[in-house]
Amino acid sequence: MKLTKRDFLDLGIWMIVFGIIIGIVFPFFTIVLGVDKSIALKPTFIILSIIAGILVGLVNILLAKGVIGKKLKILIKGMSKVERNLVEDDETAKEDCKLEDCLIKVESIDEIGKSAQAFNNLTNTLFESLQTQQLLSDYQVMLTTNLNISFLSQNSLKYIMMHLQANAGAILLEKNGELYVADSKRIDNPLSLQTHESIIEVYNSGKQITMMNPKNIKIDNVLVNFTPSEIIIEPIMYKGIVIGVLILASDQVLNYTRKQQVSLFTNTFALAINNSIEHSQLQELVAIDPLTKAYNRRFGMKRLKEEYIRSVRNQNPLGIMMIDLDDFKKVNDTYGHMVGDKILIALSQIASSTLRESDILMRYGGEEFLIILPGALVEDTAKVAERIRRIANDYELKHNDSIINVTVSIGVASYPQSNVESEEKLIVIADNALYLAKDNGKNRVEKGL
Repeated sequence: MKLTKRDFLDLGIWMIVFGIIIGIVFPFFTIVLGVDKSIALKPTFIILSIIAGILVGLVNILLAKGVIGKKLKILIKGMSKVERNLVEDDETAKEDCKLEDCLIKVESIDEIGKSAQAFNNLTNTLFESLQTQQLLSDYQVMLTTNLNISFLSQNSLKYIMMHLQANAGAILLEKNGELYVADSKRIDNPLSLQTHESIIEVYNSGKQITMMNPKNIKIDNVLVNFTPSEIIIEPIMYKGIVIGVLILASDQVLNYTRKQQVSLFTNTFALAINNSIEHSQLQELVAIDPLTKAYNRRFGMKRLKEEYIRSVRNQNPLGIMMIDLDDFKKVNDTYGHMVGDKILIALSQIASSTLRESDILMRYGGEEFLIILPGALVEDTAKVAERIRRIANDYELKHNDSIINVTVSIGVASYPQSNVESEEKLIVIADNALYLAKDNGKNRVEKGL
C-alpha cells in the first residue's frame, strides 16, 4: 500500500508501525513465556516494549538504506553516466562513461543482483548499438567522399570486417554479366572466387549462405588461408537486383546481432556503387562522341587547353594534328550516311590504335579529328600522322558489291616550334597545314610552322 511518493519513507513508516505492534504484543507474549502479569502488563513495561519496537523499526530502516540504498545509489550512478553519455555530445561525457566504467559489480544473486546484471546487459547492448551507429555513420560519410569503385570497395570491406570482427573477406561486383573481385583481404587465390559454386549460387538466388565449420577441420581452402569457424556469403542488392557478393570469414562464430546488421552496410554500399556507375556514365556522355567514341569537341578543347598550359609551364613540346577525310561528302552522297558513319568509326579506331595512352583523340567536327600529343615535336607528330595516313589508305569498306577506299589529309604543328600565344593559334597553324595538304593533292601530311 502506497502511503507517500517515497518508497523508503513508506518502508520506514511500515517498519515503525510494525515495531509499535510488536511492542504492544510483546508483553502478552512474555506472559505466555511465564512472566508474571503484574510485571508484563505494567504500563512502564508496555511503553518500553513499544519504544523497543520503534527502535528496531528505525534500525531496520537504517540497515535497509545502508545496504539496499547503497546498491541502488551505485545503480543510479551508473545510469546517470550512461544518460550523460547519450545526451551530451562531447568528449568529456564519452571519457567519463567508457563501457568498463559504467558496468556495475554484481555481488548477490537476489533481486538486487539480478537488477545489476540486467543493467549491465542493457549497457552492453546500448554501447554496442552506439558503436554500430558511429561506425555506420563514419561508413556513410566515407561512401560520399569518393565515387571511385575501387576506393568504395576497399574501404567498405574494411568497415564491414571491422563491424563483424571478421578475419577475411572479399567483395565481388558484377560487370557485363560476370563477377570480378573488386577487393579482398586475406583470401587465398581471390580470382578463384569468381567461379566458386557457393558464390555463384548466392549471386543467382540473391539469398545468403552461411557455412559453419569446426575449427579442427580445414575445408574449402579456396576461400580463405586460415581455418574458418564461420563463412558468410551475402548478396549485394540494389532495388532487388544482385549487383555483387560479399564474402566474410571468421575463426570464431560471428555475433548474431551484428550479422543481422550486415545488410545495412551492403545496402548503403550498393547505393554508392550505383551512384558511381551513373556518375561514370554521365561523365562519359558529357565527354564522349557517341558515334566514334572519341572525345567530343567541348571536352577535347578543354583537355587541349590544359595540355597547352602544362607545356608552357614545363617547357615541354606539344604536338597536334588535324585529320580530315578526303571527299567525304561524295561518299555520303553516293552510299548514304550509314556508310559514312562506318568510315568515321573506322578512322577513329585506326587513329586510336596508333596513339599512346597519354595522347588524346577528339572529334573536332563532321569528318574532322584533332589529336593532341603531349611531348611531341613537329617531326614526331608528322611520323604518327604518316602512320595513320598509311593505315587509312589501306583500309577498305565492303558495301553490297562495292569496295570503298578512303584517304585522309593531315596537318601537324607543335609548340614551341610554332611559338604561339594560345592553343587556338596552334590549331590555326595545324589547320592551315591541313588545307595545304588538300591543295597539294590530298592523302598526304603537311607540317605547319
